[in-house]
Amino acid sequence: MDGRSAEDRRVPKAWFAALVLAAAVGALAAGLWAYLSHAPALRRPGLGLDVPGAWAGQDPADVVVAARWNLAFVAGYGTALLLATQTARWTFWTPKAAAVARLGRCATWTAVAMATAENLVLVRVAGEAAPGTSRGAAVGAVLATVKWASLVPATLVAILGAV
Repeated sequence: MDGRSAEDRRVPKAWFAALVLAAAVGALAAGLWAYLSHAPALRRPGLGLDVPGAWAGQDPADVVVAARWNLAFVAGYGTALLLATQTARWTFWTPKAAAVARLGRCATWTAVAMATAENLVLVRVAGEAAPGTSRGAAVGAVLATVKWASLVPATLVAILGAV
């Protein structure tokens, strides 16, 4: 016995798994479309909120609108990763592989939570005179780092579960 419940070992028909993966791709596409078609274009010289002057010259209202539309993108890729990591739970049978699938699910939830928090921080610091030097910007940079560190294993598990 590998320690997993009968619920975890129940594998759906191939057509249903394909439908779940198609829904994952659709969720990702919908989130990406919502962000790219509605969010204003921002000039971004740095990779993180902590870069001094990263948001200098940006209209704070545009930064807030972009951060809000980014939440739609986060919902899209979060849904896609959750669906794809579910397929990994269906296909990863050994105890170690099942633990990796659970890690992918946990990493997905962590990435979505950190991305959401990062956007909320960005909305808060958007109107500051020097947002790259504030404590809020430093918190946002930490959140972004954790988000990206979580997205890597979540995405790898999702891809392996889909293959």
